Order: sequence, then structure tokens, then C-alpha cells
Amino acid sequence: MIHIPDILAPSQIRLNMEAESIADVITRLGESLKRHPAIVDWDAFMEALRANREISHTALGNGLCIPHARGDFASEMVMAAARLGTPLQGGGDGAVIQHIFLICVPQTMSADHLRVVGALARVFNDEEAVSELLTAEEAADYLARLRKEELKLR
Repeated sequence: MIHIPDILAPSQIRLNMEAESIADVITRLGESLKRHPAIVDWDAFMEALRANREISHTALGNGLCIPHARGDFASEMVMAAARLGTPLQGGGDGAVIQHIFLICVPQTMSADHLRVVGALARVFNDEEAVSELLTAEEAADYLARLRKEELKLR
């Protein structure tokens, strides 16, 4: 079973990112994965992200947004994350977004993808957990706090 720290490294986390829009954050996080060895066709991944963003609502509430793309452009699941310094309005309902987790998913890993998305959604339903994540000063600390919160779910 895949857990968040299995697919998210501190080097893939941007804290206090400033951006003009959610689309800008998605592009910048996608760029951060451009040379990741698990992404075998980065252009196809980015195109799938754009297409998915146009047809689905990725804001889940409590400041969380999880844009994702699934396809043959990845050999394993990988994630990049950003905690925004200034929250943005996002999604069709104008939700406030502050934490964005971009997930690249191989076609064959649907069940693992849904488990990771579910874990993130449950972590962000806990206001205390969200407060912990907001005070992390380093990417490694942010990931450690995420891991701690995910372990509580088991």
C-alpha cells in the first residue's frame, strides 16, 4: 500500500509559494516534476493536467486542492505539493485554496491514487492537522507532519 511519503519528497514541496492563480501553481508544480524519472512523457502529463482541470473540480474544501492526471506517461505515482503564502480563490465554487497536491498517476494505479486522495481529504478535514501544516517552516517538517496525520488514519 502506498502512503504519502512514498510519493512525495521534501524536494517536491514548495512552502509559502506566491502565485497569481491555481493554474499558475499547477504549472509550476508540474515544471518541478519535469525531470522526475517516474514521468516518462512530461508533455503528455501536462496536457492531461490541463484537460482534467477543464472538466473536473479539484478543490475539496478546507483549503485543499488535488489536481491530478492519470495515464501512460508515468511509470510510478509521484506528487508535488505547495502551501501558498497567500490563499487563492479556486474551483467552481470560489473555494479558498492554500494547499495544492499535484499527483501524476500511472494508468494502472487507480486504487492507490484513490487511497492517497482519500487520505489527504481526511487529513484536511481535521482543523488541528491543517493548523499543524500551516506552521511548518521547512519542507521536511511539512512532510513529517503529513506523515504523522496520515498514520493517525490507520
